Amino acid sequence: MVDGRQDGDSLFFSRDLLITGNLEAAVCLRNALDDIDGSIMQHVCVALGKPGRMLWSWFCSREPLRGSECAAA
Repeated sequence: MVDGRQDGDSLFFSRDLLITGNLEAAVCLRNALDDIDGSIMQHVCVALGKPGRMLWSWFCSREPLRGSECAAA
């Protein structure tokens, strides 16, 4: 969910995602993740400067991402 490739609702209803504790907080977090365009991981890596961009490049070389997310960093 953090890298924008999986949907929280489908994970929850397929029982691949287990939520314990404060359900209201979990729903708020899911809504916040849905509101962010692209990948949170990409935003964090870019914010870390050159080391983060290097990490993002490495991640993109290992994981197929949807669209042109890797080219955008």
